[in-house]
Amino acid sequence: WTHHDFNLLTECAWINPDTDWPTRTRYKTVVQNSTTKRRWSTKKSKAITRGSICPFVGDLNCRLDNIFLHLPLIPSGSNKNTEPKTCQLLFWAAQEEGQGTNKPAGCRKGVVRCKHCNVHLCIPCFSICHEVEDLQSST
Repeated sequence: WTHHDFNLLTECAWINPDTDWPTRTRYKTVVQNSTTKRRWSTKKSKAITRGSICPFVGDLNCRLDNIFLHLPLIPSGSNKNTEPKTCQLLFWAAQEEGQGTNKPAGCRKGVVRCKHCNVHLCIPCFSICHEVEDLQSST
């Protein structure tokens, strides 16, 4: 973190504390060689949350970046033996509407992964995610 990053996070949290206030990162406990170690939990692809879609400091602030090509790729591990990937934008919108962890209908059809953002999206949501700045008001 740089001093500029810290100032930017603080300013965003003051402006909109409901969505930009930082939360604690959870630890993942791993058992190795009969000793317990803690390490940061990592995911293979990014999930869409209120904090990650912030266009200034979120994990997915690169989604609006026009310098890089946002190419849809077939998700790795998507064969008949694995569970199909879920569109993260539809899943997030369903959670915001209060459906809990139930996956909405059609969220597993035509899912691709953005090469630059590393997020799983269905074909209709791919352009929405990369063009609409304020996704919270358009849910």
